[in-house]
Amino acid sequence: MRTLLFVLFIFSSGFVFAQIPTALKQFVPKNYEFKDASGPGMKAATGDILLVLHDKEDPDFDALLVLRKTNNKIEKFIENFSLMMNAQILGTSGGSYASLEDNNIIIYTRIGSNSSQSTIEINFKKAADRNYYFDAYQSTSFQYGVEDLFKRIGFNHKQTGKIKFEEASEDLLLKKSKIDFKVEADPALEAYKKYLPKAYEIAVFAKGDLNLDDYKNDVILGVKNSNHSELVQLLILLQQRDGSYKVTTKNEVLFTFKNAVSDPNFLNVGGLNFNNIKIVIKNGFFTIERRIGDYSNQDYEKSEDDFQQLYSDHFFHQYYTFKYDISLKDWFTYRYGFESYQGYNPNPIKKVNQYTESQIGKIAWSKVNNFPDYCFYEPKTSALYGTIIEKIQYEEPGYGKSPKTDKKVYVLFLQTEVPVQIYPLGRQDKETGDRVIKNLKEFQIYTTNKNLDLKKYKNQKVWLEGILQKGGNGHHHTPVLKEVKKVL
Repeated sequence: MRTLLFVLFIFSSGFVFAQIPTALKQFVPKNYEFKDASGPGMKAATGDILLVLHDKEDPDFDALLVLRKTNNKIEKFIENFSLMMNAQILGTSGGSYASLEDNNIIIYTRIGSNSSQSTIEINFKKAADRNYYFDAYQSTSFQYGVEDLFKRIGFNHKQTGKIKFEEASEDLLLKKSKIDFKVEADPALEAYKKYLPKAYEIAVFAKGDLNLDDYKNDVILGVKNSNHSELVQLLILLQQRDGSYKVTTKNEVLFTFKNAVSDPNFLNVGGLNFNNIKIVIKNGFFTIERRIGDYSNQDYEKSEDDFQQLYSDHFFHQYYTFKYDISLKDWFTYRYGFESYQGYNPNPIKKVNQYTESQIGKIAWSKVNNFPDYCFYEPKTSALYGTIIEKIQYEEPGYGKSPKTDKKVYVLFLQTEVPVQIYPLGRQDKETGDRVIKNLKEFQIYTTNKNLDLKKYKNQKVWLEGILQKGGNGHHHTPVLKEVKKVL
């Protein structure tokens, strides 16, 4: 339904008033203009018809009239004047559409501009008593075409109870849903700005006890460069005795991309969508939460100028937790987990996948440049934790098809306990570009650094920092290779 409505919306956003069928003219009140009509009664002798009418004097909302047709006799059944906003007040890229399909009334609205948009879809279903009742509500918001997944809203009649079509408004539906729409705010947010690097602005924040001392209002700030939105820093500000703050440590690599990215969890202009990130602080721990859509099967290889609204039915909620070490006076990787979600279901479709320090390693949070299971190809640097092993591999001439005559080589691999997803950077050619590869737990490793001997780490768990490259010939023994720059 979502795809169909989106196509219909495109044609209706710049609406030209249609010619009203003669049989329906009597139902258009004075000061109203006919916009559209749909429903089974348009073609059959018996069936309902939905009329969409524009109020010339009050342009905020269009009128929706349901007509009931029986043996070619038409009479007004119900009406609603507060559900469908008029396109004139919905922004430069806004619009709305309403239709009656079989026994369902569907109202689709899009609000905003090319940079920031929201879409709302409301459905009513015809019941056995022949009245229409609220069935489901779905709302999404987008920044430059990337959905704000924390703001995805969905509920149905089970949460609201029975609501008749003629009584419904969006405000009433949201109120009855009992969803908490409160947005956390910090009145001191302005005071933190003096601690920011030059040309940076605050995009996300959290407050709590980070270092287990007597001053409990420590702060983490996610800040982005005002001129280069792909440059992002995470700052830890510890509260001092006099109430002021001190920038203690920072991470400049986790969310920074110095190259324009086509990964759809990031904005087309190369900046991070901070609406998909939350930070939670509690008793010396802090967790970076992120929601990312699974767009790996969608075509998002568009030019920089093309605006594309991406909707992913399936998305992940990641939790990366760090713990304060009092003796080292720093925060280290502690736990990682993720949940999978489908559509608008508020409950995950699978249990939380949890990985502990023994599986993800222990490293200072300032050095963390990727989530344990979410990496990018070169030139973005990534760090993976696992065990280095050595195996015999066959190469030319048969590459394993003729073991007796094939060349045998010793190859080093990194085996991870966390399955890793690899994503491309930059605009990709469909035929030759790097592609998304999922659930890798083994990487062939090598180094061009003559002073780095990887063999001495055999059968040990290590952090390897470097770049990821897609395999492409018989000397590559895993789908993705890691060129190691540093052992952390």
